[in-house]
Amino acid sequence: MKPSEIIQADAQRGQYDADIVLRKIDKLTSGGGAIILHENNTILLLLPIPGNSLELHLYTADSPLTLAQSLKKFISKIRASDVSAVYGSGDVPQLLDLLRRLGVDVEQADRPNYKWMARV
Repeated sequence: MKPSEIIQADAQRGQYDADIVLRKIDKLTSGGGAIILHENNTILLLLPIPGNSLELHLYTADSPLTLAQSLKKFISKIRASDVSAVYGSGDVPQLLDLLRRLGVDVEQADRPNYKWMARV
């Protein structure tokens, strides 16, 4: 699937407006303010934040098993970078549990506006 199709499928499940998200992502990526990683039918949007850290946004149309495979690749790429921590504002217990099972030490965020973080 193309990234836009993945976001549209994710929006249907999450009940949000895919067009607004797609416009924001286009603006961020075209201005060099964000990076998109794409594995299988999963997209990870990476937004740099101060402190050599990243804000993460995940969009997926994958089954749980394929999502786990995609996340493993994303984790490897982030760990191979010079990023010190990643942050998320979404509170999706199933996703956080999956990250923990994949060896990510998820904890309460130390920054306002974020719910969780993981040191890389």
